[in-house]
Amino acid sequence: QVHGLKTGILGRCSQISLIQNSQGNNSNSCACDVPSHNYTWSFEPKTDWSGTYASSKEIFNYFDTFSRKYGLRKYCRTQHQVIGATWKVERDGYEVAVRDLISGREFNDCCDILINAGGILNSWRWPAILGLNRFKGTLVHTANWDESITLEGKHVGLLETGKEILDLQVTWILATSSLRIQWLIAIACSSSGIQVLPAILPKVGKVTTFIREPTWVSPVAGLEQHIYTPEEREAFKTRPGLLT
Repeated sequence: QVHGLKTGILGRCSQISLIQNSQGNNSNSCACDVPSHNYTWSFEPKTDWSGTYASSKEIFNYFDTFSRKYGLRKYCRTQHQVIGATWKVERDGYEVAVRDLISGREFNDCCDILINAGGILNSWRWPAILGLNRFKGTLVHTANWDESITLEGKHVGLLETGKEILDLQVTWILATSSLRIQWLIAIACSSSGIQVLPAILPKVGKVTTFIREPTWVSPVAGLEQHIYTPEEREAFKTRPGLLT
């Protein structure tokens, strides 16, 4: 906080979080890809992470907790979308056009310093594939995950979007009619696909993945996923040197 400056954050999400939709994946499989203890502010360490790589829900709880602890929520407006910004010479500042996504009301705000922290994957969309609108099953997107869906016993198709999409059009037209896929999950990026597939595999009856070529992942020695025991979490708390 800078003395004398009005501070505020505007965002389209319904709640405050750092990683929500940052990788285009809001599904239950979403997790960080760096060790959990590095996913914290230096002034607010967290020693009781459940494992080497924490889930998005666990990370959300961390950021939600400290936003309340430090009184940050009063500076934030959720479900408000910035739809434009104009530099005003006469006041040496920005005039920001904002839309309230609940009421639809539009209004102007102003600021001296404007920081665009919207990210590049927060505007999800259905892949532009010929015939997608004729899919008769259930279509979901990792960036707009429906918590109520159940995939048990279903034949699920994983469709990775991005650069691969043009190569998949013919495959899509031929496969969906003959494979009898019941659910189709559109994936925003390859990293989301790597997370989603192992998470749903034990539940579904069958998975068909539409992808141009496989993604190769090299494990990092000593940083494999590991669920911490209560004794390890207590040691992190009482012996901080273990984390350095």
